[in-house]
Amino acid sequence: MAAQEKLIDGITQLRFATRCLHAADESGGNIAKKFQQLGIEDTAENRIAYRGAMITTPGYGDVIGGVILFDETLRQTYEGKTVTDILKKEGVVIGVKVDAGLQSFANSKIEQVGKNELAALPKRMEEYASKDVRFTKFRVVGNIGQENGKDLPSDECLKANAELLAEYAEICHRFGIVPIVEPEVPMEGSHSMAECHEASLRFLKATFAALERRKIFLPGVILKTNMVLSGVNGPKAAEADCIKETIATLKATVPSNIGAVVFLSGGQATEDAMRRLEEARIAATNSGLPYPVSSSFSRALQGPALEEFGAAIRDGASAAEIKRRTQAKFAEALKLNGSALSESVKR
Repeated sequence: MAAQEKLIDGITQLRFATRCLHAADESGGNIAKKFQQLGIEDTAENRIAYRGAMITTPGYGDVIGGVILFDETLRQTYEGKTVTDILKKEGVVIGVKVDAGLQSFANSKIEQVGKNELAALPKRMEEYASKDVRFTKFRVVGNIGQENGKDLPSDECLKANAELLAEYAEICHRFGIVPIVEPEVPMEGSHSMAECHEASLRFLKATFAALERRKIFLPGVILKTNMVLSGVNGPKAAEADCIKETIATLKATVPSNIGAVVFLSGGQATEDAMRRLEEARIAATNSGLPYPVSSSFSRALQGPALEEFGAAIRDGASAAEIKRRTQAKFAEALKLNGSALSESVKR
């Protein structure tokens, strides 16, 4: 199969018309913090018990087309089976998070840039390709705020992050692996929806300009982006405006030949994220967006399951009971995600 055909096939296999991505890729530090908040010991055994329960939830493959794993999970076993074998049996495409996290940009207390460890990425890509990994993900952020009398994010920070994403995408394509580029404007803060809209426009324009400079084959790229929302402590905005501004942002910035667009949840409550996903997919269709639109949720999909996992452990439940309780909560969110996808198609 030719290189470009392989990339297109990788996105086709994700079946975004009726499926979404499951972002189960919390880094070691991130999941350790979440476990600590819930009184869970951060061990490899607990991490795979939590993630293994989710990927073996009945009906998982009916909603999830692909899962983004942390590197550790790719190499683990659950109940005597490798994680990769479990996912292949479910027909779920395997992906891996490859960014190394964030660091301060130009000594800022607010702005962050992705850590540049791309020199080591080709060796990892070579290994991933041998393990049937079809896609990977790299996340950077453009934080809204003010510092030293200057509005943020700065053009310089956005450009630095965009260049990282483009270089990452170029490496992925050399190995026939689909890159998910994730230029996120986080919800943390007190900014307005208008400020999120403006920052998102600038970040996406910078990202696609960087991809264009490197002549990246866009039909073999997935964009993971935030919805246009007020900050968690910002002024509340009408739901219809959120959807309107989100679609307007995509129309103004995303080239028509992109492989797909998926939304991150970014701290939204489960029900809010699912409802907005359904409305955004309907609006995308009505607006004539030519590319698939779906979701790649982490907190909105996993949050209730993680809380139940922690509660079961604190209750001293058996391993079987911990799994049952975790799966029951995850199944509820999975059903909501599946409903958001199917209802948007019906309407």
